[in-house]
Amino acid sequence: MSFLKRIGQALLIPLQIFPVITIFMSLGQLCHKSHYQLVKFIGFLIQSSGSIFVDNLPLIFSVCIAYYFAREKNYVAGILGVVSYTTIIYLINYHVISSFVDYLNINIPIESFFYINNQFVGILTGILSASIYNRVYSAYVDFINQTINTLKILLITFIMAVLLSFVLLLLWPFIYSLLYNLGCLLSKMGPIGAGIYGFLNRLLIPFGLHHPLNSIFWFDIIGINDMSNFWNSTGTLGVTGMYQAGYFPIFMFGLPAASLAIYRKNDGQISKHFLKTASLSSFLNGISEPLEFTFISQIPMLYFIHCLLSGLSMFLCARLRITVGFGFSAGLIDYLLGCSMPLAHYPLAILGIGIIMAVLYYISFSYFMPTLSQESKNEIDVHQTIESLGGFTNLEDYYACTTRLHFFIKNMKIVDIDCLKNQGYLDVKKMNNCIILVIGSDVDDYYYKIKNLQKDC
Repeated sequence: MSFLKRIGQALLIPLQIFPVITIFMSLGQLCHKSHYQLVKFIGFLIQSSGSIFVDNLPLIFSVCIAYYFAREKNYVAGILGVVSYTTIIYLINYHVISSFVDYLNINIPIESFFYINNQFVGILTGILSASIYNRVYSAYVDFINQTINTLKILLITFIMAVLLSFVLLLLWPFIYSLLYNLGCLLSKMGPIGAGIYGFLNRLLIPFGLHHPLNSIFWFDIIGINDMSNFWNSTGTLGVTGMYQAGYFPIFMFGLPAASLAIYRKNDGQISKHFLKTASLSSFLNGISEPLEFTFISQIPMLYFIHCLLSGLSMFLCARLRITVGFGFSAGLIDYLLGCSMPLAHYPLAILGIGIIMAVLYYISFSYFMPTLSQESKNEIDVHQTIESLGGFTNLEDYYACTTRLHFFIKNMKIVDIDCLKNQGYLDVKKMNNCIILVIGSDVDDYYYKIKNLQKDC
C-alpha cells in the first residue's frame, strides 16, 4: 500500500497544472461554438494547447515517477523515463505491430495496441527507469566519468525497455481481452452493469486501464456506441447515454463536496488553493484526476469510497433512465451542451442526483478523513535523527513524500523510537521495517539536509 501511495504522490507533481489546462479547454470549447471563423480558429489553438498535456499524460507520468523514485531526484532519471517510454511506444504501437503480424503471419489481437499509449505503461517505465538509475548511476563522480556513466545508463535503459516491449507484446493483448470480455458481460446486465462499470472505471483510472473498458460502451465495438449515438440522435431515448450520465453528479457535485470535506479537515498539508482550483476543474470540465490522485496519495481508502459512490451514481442514473452525454468529460460545459440534445432524458434530474451524491461524499469523506494538521513544531536536528535511527549504516533506503520522511531500517532493534518522538516531529510511525517521520510541507528541506549530511560522511 505504501508503494501505491508513493506513486500517487509522484503523480501529484504533473496534476498541479490541471487547473490551468481546464481554463484552456473551457475557453477553447466556448470559442468553438462561435459563428465567427476567426474565433473558432483561436479556440482550436487554445484547446489544442491544453490537449497536448492531456494526450501526453502517460509520458509525463513516466518522467515524474522516474524522477520522484530516483535516489537523488536527479534530472537524469527523468531523461531515462523519456527514453524507456518512447522506446516501448515506438516498438509496439499499432502500425508496427500490424506490419510485424503480417510479416510473420502470427495471430495477435492487434486492435489492443490502439490503447498501448496509456498511464499503465507510463507508470511501468517510470518505475523501471528509477530502478535502473538507483542501481547504476552515481552523481558524485567527475565530469568525464559522469559522462561515461550517463551513456552507460542510457544504453542499459534502452535495452531493458526493448525487453519490456517483448513482455508487453505478450501481456497487453491478454489484459485488453480481459477488460473487453468484462465490458461485454457488463453491457448485458442493464443498470447493475452500468453501476459495476462506473466502479471499475474509477478503479482503473490511476493505471490508465479504463480506456479499453470505456471503448466497449462509448464506441461502436459491440454495437453500443453510446457517445456517437447520443450526439447524432440515432439511439434510444432513456437508454442511449446511460454509460455517461452518471458521471455528471460525481464530477459536478460529488468531488467538489469531497474537496470541501478535505478542506475543512486540512490545515496546511494540502494546498487549499489547489483544492479550490481542482474542484473548479472537476465542476467545469470534468477533469477529476487532480483530486483523485490527491485521495490516493493521502488515504487510499478515500479513493475506494469514491469508486463505490461513482458506481452508485451510474446505477441510479441508468435505473431512472436519466441520460445526458458528453463530448470531453462530465463537467458543466458538456452538461449544458448535452441538455439540448434530443436524446437527453430527464436532464434536470442530474441536479437532484448530484445533490444526493454531494451529501454522501461530504459525509463519508468527513468520517474517514483524519484531521490533517500542521501543528507548530520545534526545529529538528537531523544529526540526532540519524543517530536515533542507528546511523546511515542502518538505513537500507529513505525517501521523502509530500509531508513525510520514510526510512527503511536494517536492524529495528537499535532504533530509539522514544528519542525520535521527542525531536519535534508531528508524528512518528513504525510499519514493519519502516520508520515514518511526519514533518509537513517543508519535508524536502529536511530530506536534503540528510542527503548533504550523508555526502559529508
